[in-house]
Amino acid sequence: MTDLQNISIGVVKGIGPARKELFARLGIHNVADALRYFPRAYSDRRRVTQVVEIEGETSALIVGSVTSVTFRKPSWRNSVLTINVSDGTGDIDALWFNQPYLRSKFRKGQRLALFGNINITQTGRRQMPNPEVDFFSGGKSPSPHLFRIVPIYPATEDLSQHIIRKMMDSIVEQFADRPAEYLPSATCDRFQLLSLPQALRNIHFPKSWPMLEEARRRLIFQEFFLLQMGTALRRKFVNTTKKARPRVSSRASERAERFLSRLPFSPTSAQRRAIEEIRRDLSCARPMNRLVHGDVGCGKTIVAVWAILRTIATGYQASLMAPTELLARQHYAEISNLLGDDDCRTLLLVGSAVSKKSLYRDIADGRTDLVIGTQAIIQEKVQFKRLGLVVIDEQHRFGVLQRLRLFEKGDHPDVLVLSATPIPRTLCQTLYGDMDISVIDEMPPGRLPVQTKCLPFCELGDAYERLRTIVRSGNRAYVVCPTIEEKEDSEKISAVETHRNLARDVFPDMRVGLLHGAMDPREKEEIIREFRRGLLDILVTTTVIEIGIDIPDAGAILITNGECFGLAQLHQMRGRVGRGGQQGYCFVIAHPKTDVAKERLGIFERTSDGFEIAREDLKLRGVGEFFGTRQHGLPEVGIGNIFENRDMMRLAREEAFSIVNGDVPLTPEQREALTRELAKSYGDRLRLGFV
Repeated sequence: MTDLQNISIGVVKGIGPARKELFARLGIHNVADALRYFPRAYSDRRRVTQVVEIEGETSALIVGSVTSVTFRKPSWRNSVLTINVSDGTGDIDALWFNQPYLRSKFRKGQRLALFGNINITQTGRRQMPNPEVDFFSGGKSPSPHLFRIVPIYPATEDLSQHIIRKMMDSIVEQFADRPAEYLPSATCDRFQLLSLPQALRNIHFPKSWPMLEEARRRLIFQEFFLLQMGTALRRKFVNTTKKARPRVSSRASERAERFLSRLPFSPTSAQRRAIEEIRRDLSCARPMNRLVHGDVGCGKTIVAVWAILRTIATGYQASLMAPTELLARQHYAEISNLLGDDDCRTLLLVGSAVSKKSLYRDIADGRTDLVIGTQAIIQEKVQFKRLGLVVIDEQHRFGVLQRLRLFEKGDHPDVLVLSATPIPRTLCQTLYGDMDISVIDEMPPGRLPVQTKCLPFCELGDAYERLRTIVRSGNRAYVVCPTIEEKEDSEKISAVETHRNLARDVFPDMRVGLLHGAMDPREKEEIIREFRRGLLDILVTTTVIEIGIDIPDAGAILITNGECFGLAQLHQMRGRVGRGGQQGYCFVIAHPKTDVAKERLGIFERTSDGFEIAREDLKLRGVGEFFGTRQHGLPEVGIGNIFENRDMMRLAREEAFSIVNGDVPLTPEQREALTRELAKSYGDRLRLGFV
């Protein structure tokens, strides 16, 4: 659809500058966007119902003639427009409230069609409030709204279904045949898929219910196929890249093992399994490309430090990249403490660092073994002398294309990705199918599940008293707010106001600190240091503590406005407490207004299993919102569902890998068409091996 991206929706009659702006709010800027804006539901309007058949409340399509037009104003600000329509078997009243401008559209004797919900009054009259109307001219209805299966699109208050549907009808009629077919003909034949033009026509205006299902099947396969092509290409690129490995001396092995033996605890069997898998990777003739994922607090950092020491002992440099400066600083402090007296020259590289030039020189000259920082690490200015390993924490914050750029740093460095979001197997194959995967599915011994309780706002005072008891027992506590500053007419509790209230009125006898993302990085680091050392009892904060904050003595967390947060986010925040072996407590103050919010909080209260949390979160939010496929460097998933359509995902994966591996022959024309489509999703990095 590349050429269609250059055609504005303004080519459609009736779409002027004002409506173009309204459509832009829906993400529709051009013809390609419009063709991809799929209906959310459909209404079967193929059958005309006679008025005499209507006995109770229902929805129906009525065709008849206007017998009367009545306009009333019960008060100076209220009006009712009523037209009576008869089809020869009976009559029905269509009503519009407070829309006096519609009065001029109707006249006696006019032939029209009505579609809407029908009510029966106490006197037995049939009424249809605010129906959709189509006027007949020459015996036919010229609109796309009747006598067919009609699409219902996601809409806004300023864009009615009539307006959206009329534009879509025009665009489908003019442009549905224009997009070039990029699925190989052998693939379409093997899976009996509709052509792309057929699928686009029938997803918007289906000829029948079976044709709608065939259109959905084609488009779902297409989306999954593009996802899996990117995965297959990345895997091929990594697997065909050769990496020179130095001979591993006994000193190199001993250094990493000595680190494990110095730990005050014994690594879990899951940690040891992941370490063994990484050990094999580091002996291969190709770069390591591995994901390690598990629940919050399962011990991924220990595994990463082992890999770092193993790499440094062979004469290479290592880096650890975190998504935020606060998390990078936390890693720097934690890993420096873990390494202890180990001879490892560690450097912190973040945006606020001073004397960056000297830091760059130390890295380039090899005077640094380990660099810990943010995305500043992958900037062009940063040149490593001999980069051997890149560790990426919280992978879903980084795009896959950013990860590929890391292979350009040094001699194809090994890549180890850490994710504290437990990922269901199906999703792992989709988003990380190019990687080898290690799962840490075991928590350190003595780690107790955090006791979780969701409470209404009226019990906030009781929750504060629970915090007081927990803090007086020797633990520390977090209070999390969704916003920093109080906003006018906002129902969200702010961190600044909460800190003022707790310090002055609720806990005047305790030391209450404040931490939020708008603070200076050094100020944030100092607050965390004071909280860790016990100089603060309660820390009022925002979601800035969601990842990376590890305070063993933190025993409780109170999350306000819990309905504002996603399941995974709530679980990450809950993971900040109970990390020192003591019982942890999580209180959530919430006022859920939707069924989804109530379900989300119910799941959170019921389970502390991160894998179950992730599965339920994906079902509630969908993959795109859960991981952000746009920032992930992946094509957007708009119509498919990884869970409901997992069989289709498996077929698309098998086909994509077969094509990339050369098992499915392509003609030059087919290869060129597929390459163009992939370029739109994956940019210019198709030198991965397909072209």
